[in-house]
Amino acid sequence: IGLGAETTTVDLDVPGDLPTGLSGCLLAIGPGPASQRGPSAGMVHSVHLHAGGAASYRSRGVVTDAVARQLGVDPSPGPRNDGPDVIASNIVVFGGSILALGERSLAYELSPDLDTLRRVDLAGQSRGLGPNPRRDPLTGDLHVLAAAAPGGAQAAHVVVAANALTRTSRTITTAPNQVKELA
Repeated sequence: IGLGAETTTVDLDVPGDLPTGLSGCLLAIGPGPASQRGPSAGMVHSVHLHAGGAASYRSRGVVTDAVARQLGVDPSPGPRNDGPDVIASNIVVFGGSILALGERSLAYELSPDLDTLRRVDLAGQSRGLGPNPRRDPLTGDLHVLAAAAPGGAQAAHVVVAANALTRTSRTITTAPNQVKELA
């Protein structure tokens, strides 16, 4: 779709040795080239490893509303909120989906090829998310910080159940400062 520095490379030459049993996909996210797409764009990167080698590298931009307007394409489907639409903070795999996150934004679901599929209202009520969710290793549940309401300040700890996408929410009222991380 032409987001500037998007790249796909196969059969990468890797100096040194990778363990032959190492296979899978390494994902990362960060700001896209500001000179090409503005500050609202995020760039997702993946390296596919297989049998001790790097099989491919791919980078794709997250198609936020601002990016869609700039490119003259349809915006990503899904809910909207009053918060920022800057997606360049974190990436998490949850419930079989790749989710790209930003500060106080809704999540974006990406395809395995890193194409932007849609926005996801992960916390419910179109609340923006904190960018650092944590997965409970025992239950598989995802714990996120969320705004109280669209555009509101942080006010809730939301638990999204694995494989069910049901939510429970607990208001955070006693923290002396804004909570940024969960443990």
